[in-house]
Amino acid sequence: MIAVVWTRDGDPAALPGRLLAKLGWDGALTRTDLGAPESDWLTARGLSVSLTRTDGLAACAVARGGMVGVDAEAVDPAVDTDAVAAMHFGADAATGATEEEKRDRFFRLWALQEAALKALGVGFSTPVDLAVTLDPATVTGGEPAGLVWKTFEIGCGPAHRLAAAMAVAPDLQPLLIAGEFI
Repeated sequence: MIAVVWTRDGDPAALPGRLLAKLGWDGALTRTDLGAPESDWLTARGLSVSLTRTDGLAACAVARGGMVGVDAEAVDPAVDTDAVAAMHFGADAATGATEEEKRDRFFRLWALQEAALKALGVGFSTPVDLAVTLDPATVTGGEPAGLVWKTFEIGCGPAHRLAAAMAVAPDLQPLLIAGEFI
């Protein structure tokens, strides 16, 4: 299972408590050196948590059965998608018939790759051999031995792209529960 909730205002660090309160979560949340959230209570229950925040959106993913990462990106028209895509995704990443399609594709790829990197507990500065594609959204590479990627693109409005990635056993088909947390 993977639950992804988001809010248009607020702190993503508050979302796990709101999401897990009914399960008796102790509320303790610390951060790894790279800023990933962790908790002894979550670990003891086999749960993985990931947080993200961007301009106008904060999100939290909680999952059982694998390592989870979530990322939200504000669709920013000021970003030079061609230059950034060439650095991080390859020259063909920002392809599309129109500038709007190129921008949408770029931010979808960015959110999905960042989600996978967060699941691994690393960032863009750590060399990891990942391949991210769209339609359908897939991630390959970088996964720990014996695990495969499951990916989720979550609609949260035209101004943002929200994605989750989870490294799981090959036979596991996680159920996605997603929605805005009001």
